[in-house]
Amino acid sequence: MMAAALALPGHAATCEALDAEAIKRSIYIPGYVSDYDVIGKGRLQFYSAPDRKCIIAGVFVTPATA
Repeated sequence: MMAAALALPGHAATCEALDAEAIKRSIYIPGYVSDYDVIGKGRLQFYSAPDRKCIIAGVFVTPATA
């Protein structure tokens, strides 16, 4: 969703450009309030920018193991 909002019609969106725009629009969350548990099964792919073309190969969010 965010990638669609950042990409301009008629312009080739690069991962670097999308990343820069996402950083400008982002909100910093300090570590002491970012304590989340990953639930569910499987893996969630990690991306360098809000676009499915910007995969970081081999980097995933995974559920915690007991």
